[in-house]
Amino acid sequence: MNVYERMKQALITGKYKPGDRLTEEALTEEWKVSRTPIRSALKQLEFDGLITR
Repeated sequence: MNVYERMKQALITGKYKPGDRLTEEALTEEWKVSRTPIRSALKQLEFDGLITR
């Protein structure tokens, strides 16, 4: 499962609640990946309407 799919699942299951602030820095530490896949996942999640910036 890629970073986008894992983050999407975390949103759907309620790991991240509405109003939670998802920063690249915190997410890179939590997910143990570089900023590039985090940034890409956040853009896709925003495009899908699951998060807002």
